Amino acid sequence: MSAWLSDSVSRARAWLVGTAAIAHRELLSLFVTPLAYLVGTLFLLNQGWNFSLLLRFLNDPLAAPGPVMQFYFGGSFFIFWLPMIFLCSAVSMRLVAEERKQGTLEALLTAPLSPSSIILGKFAGAYLFYLALWLPTGVFYALLSGAAVTPELGPIASGYLGVLLVGASFLAIGLLASALVRNQLAAALTTAVTCTITLLAGLLVDQVESTQVAQALQWTSLLVMMQELAQGIVDAHWIYLHVAVVVVLLSAAVAVLNPRRRLEHALQLALLTIFVFHAAVFASRHSRRADWTAGRVYTLSERAQDVLGALKGPVDVIVIVPSTIGGGRPNPLAGELREVLIRMRGAASDGALRVRFLDPDRDRQQSEAMIADFGLGGRELADGVVMIRAGQGVKLRKAHLLPQDLVTYATGPDVQVNGPRVKEFRGEEAL
Repeated sequence: MSAWLSDSVSRARAWLVGTAAIAHRELLSLFVTPLAYLVGTLFLLNQGWNFSLLLRFLNDPLAAPGPVMQFYFGGSFFIFWLPMIFLCSAVSMRLVAEERKQGTLEALLTAPLSPSSIILGKFAGAYLFYLALWLPTGVFYALLSGAAVTPELGPIASGYLGVLLVGASFLAIGLLASALVRNQLAAALTTAVTCTITLLAGLLVDQVESTQVAQALQWTSLLVMMQELAQGIVDAHWIYLHVAVVVVLLSAAVAVLNPRRRLEHALQLALLTIFVFHAAVFASRHSRRADWTAGRVYTLSERAQDVLGALKGPVDVIVIVPSTIGGGRPNPLAGELREVLIRMRGAASDGALRVRFLDPDRDRQQSEAMIADFGLGGRELADGVVMIRAGQGVKLRKAHLLPQDLVTYATGPDVQVNGPRVKEFRGEEAL
């Protein structure tokens, strides 16, 4: 037994030493490559320009108040997401494809290094380079003390957490693409297209017919994740999801790198994928949403937590609110209701609060049927309504809340520029 344990420890130590050596080699090669310096320079120039836009936004008297870091973290495809995709594609494209092109991949595989050690080492080196590029941007926020509105530290920290998660997943996609193809440019294009499709899938939440598909897209949407993190809302399920994605993609890259026993590796990868994502889903169902804002803006009051904790039977909440108002602009009430009901559902005991969201523009027939069941009419369908139902038979109780019970919209010149904005949200108290 002691001999087996000693042998296992020696193998683990050798694996870690090999992984660290590959990571060190990859990091050094990235810092001496002209392309890496070009990518880094363009990225930091873009971040400086992005920061100047943020300063202009903070000092604009017509700027809508609210979570200002949404403007910086994930607020625009061209300002945030396109540079992220470009950066990760450029950094990851050479990881394996260049080794294969130069004929050094075979030498690595014949050395006393396992494929998993090579893949993990290359990923670690690329990820450290990615972090090194983001590190100087932290200095920007020391310059915000003179702005008209100073962002809180919590949303800034949670925004950077999103940067870490997105970067890990995008680099894992790029590493797998680099392992699959022989040409660096092909690897970069494959990574960019895959990341873009993954990102834009979040825009289909309000377009798909199936409620289950819409919920799945909402649960995995990078756009939703960065929007929440930029507000200071940290849901642990995003961490579980990205860790699962990275583990599966790196395992797939290991299987590609080792051509022997492909069928066995394919079966192992399939089983690993099923296990990892089931574990992520299970952990997500029991995760909590942390509020990193200074004023605990997204934390339920003690009274609300007491009421929700005392719920015995199931209570159904059906939200029928249009996703757009005022000339096709996003309806802020829909987002506010989704956020507060997610918090309420988490505070209630399992199954005590069942929440369903319906968009009358997309789920017309279901919305009409629900509204008719509550004895309401077309006006509620057009303006929006929240319906609450509890009990059965003679104990059945129904209630509904209209937009004026939940929200007061702001007026003023900034509304004309930026669209509808919530001045006061009373959703928690009303519900």
